[in-house]
Amino acid sequence: MDSTVHSDIIEVEEYVVKTNQNFQYWLPDLKLTEADKKLLLNPLGWLNDNIINAAQQLLKQSCPEISGFQDVTCGVALSFNVEHDEFVQILNNCNGHWLTVTTIGCPHPIVSVYDSVYCSAGKHVKSQVASLLYSNAPKICLNFMDSQVQAGGKIQENFFMIKRKWSYLYRCLEEGKMALFPLKKERRALSKIVAVDFIEVHCICRLPEGIHSLEEWGRCTKCLTWYHTNQCLRVSKADLQGKWLCPNCSVCA
Repeated sequence: MDSTVHSDIIEVEEYVVKTNQNFQYWLPDLKLTEADKKLLLNPLGWLNDNIINAAQQLLKQSCPEISGFQDVTCGVALSFNVEHDEFVQILNNCNGHWLTVTTIGCPHPIVSVYDSVYCSAGKHVKSQVASLLYSNAPKICLNFMDSQVQAGGKIQENFFMIKRKWSYLYRCLEEGKMALFPLKKERRALSKIVAVDFIEVHCICRLPEGIHSLEEWGRCTKCLTWYHTNQCLRVSKADLQGKWLCPNCSVCA
């Protein structure tokens, strides 16, 4: 009995030691751990949430006049703060791919998208953009801008996603200052729109269709706007029979 308990304690202690080693801080101010450092230095690694957030933090310090640069994990629960000013935000498509969206120089509700792979947005990206804008417009326009693609068909991500420049990103993180990456040739203009996509937003949540699980819809007979009746308004199916007015139209009635 005693030896078994002692063995279990040793195993738990070894697990705790290994876990604590993974969470030793490399750059505490940026909340980067030694595990993040190893990932960044690994030629077969990938940029995780911590590294992206740290880089965004440095970008925010370099460009304090620009909004955005929110924690990328907010995209999972659509808990972004609504952006009322021009912003820049890096998003994940929930499949390991990073892209950048911005409203700089864009009239509302138009968003520029810099994506090195895709020229259309999936529902996860659309829902994150809608969460950032919380627009009263019926549609949000996504302008996919000309983005560089690495030769040979390998992706070349925006801002600091290029693997051959990870060493420079590493240096920027250690120095605590984000600077323009060195170029072998003059930077080409990337202002051309190569594709356009749209986000249809509905309800008081101003999110697209297919966001809520088991969502049910009801349409206001006056303004003809669709609402998530079971998720956002908690309206029963019986109340939807015949004429039904949304909260906005009910106040004006």
